[in-house]
Amino acid sequence: MGIRIVPTSGADLNQSNKLLDRLDKAGRDSVQYFAKNFLSSETIPDFCTIEIETQNRCNNDCPFCPVNRHNDTRKPAVMTEDLFYSIINQLCAMDYHGSISLFSNNEPLLDGRILKFIEHARKLLPNAKHTLYTNGTLLNAEKFSVLVRNLDLLIVDNYDDNFKLIPSVKKVLDSTPPPHDFKCDVQISMRKKIRSSIPAQAPRLTDLMKKINFDRNRRAFCRSRK
Repeated sequence: MGIRIVPTSGADLNQSNKLLDRLDKAGRDSVQYFAKNFLSSETIPDFCTIEIETQNRCNNDCPFCPVNRHNDTRKPAVMTEDLFYSIINQLCAMDYHGSISLFSNNEPLLDGRILKFIEHARKLLPNAKHTLYTNGTLLNAEKFSVLVRNLDLLIVDNYDDNFKLIPSVKKVLDSTPPPHDFKCDVQISMRKKIRSSIPAQAPRLTDLMKKINFDRNRRAFCRSRK
């Protein structure tokens, strides 16, 4: 376990469209697989991956993302603490040991409750794999310490057009030695914002998100019929 800085190449518009093509195909394949293997089955296997989005906003301005802070059309929403604790208690009761992530299409550190939520989830679900993605802009020494003590995987998507560490991440890495007993795998992914891709990508991404959300809703509905 430790901290890794992973360089990534800056993707151009053509590369991004290729990614969307793969996501489109993955979405179609997912629906077909779901229809074939789940809807016709008498029993539905337990899930192995869970994402809990405790609030639905992001503070970044990535131009390729349809929910950046300038373009997000969703109504602001915050999960109640009662609902969150209810979800964790139900997972605990079934001895859940899959992957659990307290984020989805958002920046999790915007939620001031997220650290205590992560600690609570770790305490009640010791056998699950706890992961978190963040853009790192709100990261500091205190938050970093709590995260690496309670997560199995922390990925920081460090968005900078010059592939440099953003100030908050650099400060944490320069001034905060990781706790000696932490077992978390920390990955700093150096990423570039794709500024030329807004006109071509945003509508397509929005449509794709609707398809993915539809598929998720169908899965949840069918799971609840059991």
